[in-house]
Amino acid sequence: MSLDDREWLDVDACARRLRVTPNRVRELVQRGVLRAKPDGWGGILVEPAIVAGITT
Repeated sequence: MSLDDREWLDVDACARRLRVTPNRVRELVQRGVLRAKPDGWGGILVEPAIVAGITT
């Protein structure tokens, strides 16, 4: 599955899906626990799935 075939959400939507705060989503992205990619408008899109092999 390519990265384009996966579900990507903005930070707020991802936070609601995972039941955490938007700041927590950004922290998880910085730690490599969640994948993210640029949204083309200066923000990021986040894949709402934990990356395997990462411990928090």
